[in-house]
Amino acid sequence: MAEAKVKGIATLSETQAQYSVLMVMKKTVNPKMMQKILKYELDNYLRGRSEERKKKQPLNMFEGQGYIQYRKGSLVMFALQDYIGEEKVNLGIGNFLKD
Repeated sequence: MAEAKVKGIATLSETQAQYSVLMVMKKTVNPKMMQKILKYELDNYLRGRSEERKKKQPLNMFEGQGYIQYRKGSLVMFALQDYIGEEKVNLGIGNFLKD
């Protein structure tokens, strides 16, 4: 299936991909290493944000801003699964994909 040619699609697809990577790591590395990985992701997001020169836009309108596409989205999704549970996040993703 090809992605739609709309603004923000890269953020959506890359968030899903990076979240998947983090969840695999969560199940395969020790908690101390996972904390290092999450800190690395957060530091890279914050660095990218601090260097941003474009006007801030809604999350679904971002284009070509890797620090958001690859860092912020996955960190938010990872936090969400921590707050509400992996099963609920997976159910939400599955329902989104069905729609």
